[in-house]
Amino acid sequence: MHDGLNDSRGFSVARLFEGAQRIFARIDDLPAFLDQVAQVSLELLEEVDARHARAGHLLGAAGLLTPGPEAGVFRPLRLKGRPDPDELQSFVEHVGPGDTAHPTGLMGWAAARRVVALREGDGWWLAQRDDARDRWAPLRVADAQEADEMRRAAISAYPSIRTQLAIPVLDTQIRGQARPRDPIGILNVESDEPISDLARQLLIAFGGSIGYPLIAALRRRDIRLLSRRLALPLGRRRLARALLDATLPYLPGRSRRGFVALRDVRSADRFMIEAITPPQSEAPAPSGAGGRGAVAGEGAGLELTSDSGIWGAAIRACRTQYLPDLSRGRPGDHHAFWADSRSIMVVPLVSGDRSECFGLLSLESGETSYAFSMQDRAYFGTAAAIAAVAAIGLREPTVDYEEAVDLDALRRRLRRAEGEEVPDDQIVRVNSICRALIKHGFSFPQAAEEARLSVHVLREYTSRAPRIIDVSVLRSLAARREETLRLASSPDTWELHESF
Repeated sequence: MHDGLNDSRGFSVARLFEGAQRIFARIDDLPAFLDQVAQVSLELLEEVDARHARAGHLLGAAGLLTPGPEAGVFRPLRLKGRPDPDELQSFVEHVGPGDTAHPTGLMGWAAARRVVALREGDGWWLAQRDDARDRWAPLRVADAQEADEMRRAAISAYPSIRTQLAIPVLDTQIRGQARPRDPIGILNVESDEPISDLARQLLIAFGGSIGYPLIAALRRRDIRLLSRRLALPLGRRRLARALLDATLPYLPGRSRRGFVALRDVRSADRFMIEAITPPQSEAPAPSGAGGRGAVAGEGAGLELTSDSGIWGAAIRACRTQYLPDLSRGRPGDHHAFWADSRSIMVVPLVSGDRSECFGLLSLESGETSYAFSMQDRAYFGTAAAIAAVAAIGLREPTVDYEEAVDLDALRRRLRRAEGEEVPDDQIVRVNSICRALIKHGFSFPQAAEEARLSVHVLREYTSRAPRIIDVSVLRSLAARREETLRLASSPDTWELHESF
């Protein structure tokens, strides 16, 4: 193939490496990374075949295939010709490639079926994946049924387009021998001119090489977004939900589930589940949980202790626990939270010296060891370490809103002597009330629900004698904090683009 690379068309291998270097250099910014992928794909095409340099319309796009419709799809464009940019952007936003459950267009069809799809004029071709050798097979002519599906799925940006080439970007994580790899993105090229055999080979090879940096860019983006979310004022449930949302999408397939539990401030040995995946099946009661079961999705408030199976082992050891195949364990060793789970990974939220556990992240899958890779374990550990820092702040019984809280009034309410300490659990309660009021815009019913109090009790803290929380001062503190966060979140400060 190297002879073809250096033929009379003047293609230089150095240009390919140069493009790859530009792509790897942008893994810290996912939108910029995808933009570079689209740009380099068209540069490769034009370098190999001069016809595309003269084409009236030429479009290259790199897309992220999202695990759910709520996350959206980002598709940067590199094109030339005479398009209306606004019209083309609107077209791209509406047609795909969609998400894993609802793919659209030829690129979505290719990703859903894990094939390379090619349309050239009225002809249709595809290349299937050889998972045993981990490579794409040569392009072949589509049969009648495949061609009909491709024809119905295909959408092009312009009527003049003669060629469409869609290349799935597959998950690079090795989760099992010859196991099909899930599509995580798509590389799409459209042109007025046909694509030569050499250009097709190069683009397919290029699409197969960008999975590693794409995974790296995804993880860096999600770690940054998690860090920013946990830097905001938040309660236990919001912290737990942020950690679960940042980690769950990295499990393959649809049978992925998990929960986050945080340590109860009143008991070092009790952990409360604060966030859990939506209902999927009946969940058995964990050992040591007092015989209390829960339906997945309704498990918030369920207690775990250091005696609770693999979760207790993670709490006691302050280290990640992993069971790759529950069916091969000894009977009674551990019962998964979901009855049909086959593998489980529990990552504790620990202090820097691993001497204290503040909570745990538990992830389960309906697959065996294929569900978790070594890279997954490293990423989950990083996310848990960030969450542990936030959990420390929730655990400490300090007054976060000293200007708005009257500790003397709180002592009088508790009938304590002036010089006596206020109980830690009461300080935690006051802090939770303050956070809830700020979070819900000082709506008393919503704040009461967040703080797990009645509205009557909440008003006792804020409007009746003794007045413990001054709402007007709390409003001023909230406004100052909001302005600080607004300034801190500006692009000039963070250099972070949240396009997803």
